[in-house]
Amino acid sequence: YKPVPELVWVSTDERGDLKNIANYELAYMFDIYPASLDGKRIFISASKGRVIQSFPLRSNCDATSTATNFYGSQVFSTRLIPGSSPARWNLWNDCQPAFIRTQKWASNGTYSDYVSSASNNWTALQSEATSHWGIERAYYYFQGIHSRNGWNNANGGVFILQDALFACGTPPPPGPCPNGQNASFGGGTMLVGNADNAFTIDDYNSLDIVAHEFTHGVTSSSFANLIYSKESGALNESFSDIFGVTCHASVFGLSNNTWKVGFDRKN
Repeated sequence: YKPVPELVWVSTDERGDLKNIANYELAYMFDIYPASLDGKRIFISASKGRVIQSFPLRSNCDATSTATNFYGSQVFSTRLIPGSSPARWNLWNDCQPAFIRTQKWASNGTYSDYVSSASNNWTALQSEATSHWGIERAYYYFQGIHSRNGWNNANGGVFILQDALFACGTPPPPGPCPNGQNASFGGGTMLVGNADNAFTIDDYNSLDIVAHEFTHGVTSSSFANLIYSKESGALNESFSDIFGVTCHASVFGLSNNTWKVGFDRKN
């Protein structure tokens, strides 16, 4: 009953950059099912003997629902933390190969998981749950409508960093630095600005904005090669606008304001 290894190439970049050959390492892959039944697939470096990556073989994926910023109560998936007693959950979705992890961004550039210990209840983290739900909907939209497996079509996961700040440039624009009034996507990581710290319902995470940012990942990993500059940059933004609103329309249908990106946001 010993696990039998398979020699494979595995990416060492958890952020999802699958194009750079330098990010790959030869590794032994083991599927291990211990007595606790919490099975894992483990990749061990063939040259260094260290664990490169591991994934659960038994999904700890639980459905829950909570109020969102703009769309009432919505259903999304979370992860039961293995071995937690009493049971706790975090804002992970490992229901499909392309994982989604929503985490808190700190001003020093670090990030940490959000944890719920109240029966998978996220009422106190409404905006965080909204971002998590939005990326799920963008992922399922591109998968179901366009047959695309994740933003890079290779099951690349998404890290969502909530309450992120953005550089205002040098020199900064006139007036207060709007360093929370934005959202962005790059290399499998989405940053969500908190807009106004006094409220939790005005973050930059309406569905069309989230899907807009997810589309930047699609564009960057496609053959379009739309460099983010001048005309090609304008096309890059245009495609994100188009797919952002079509994702929104696929979930909620069409309205007079559908074409206005971010019209759901409350100011």
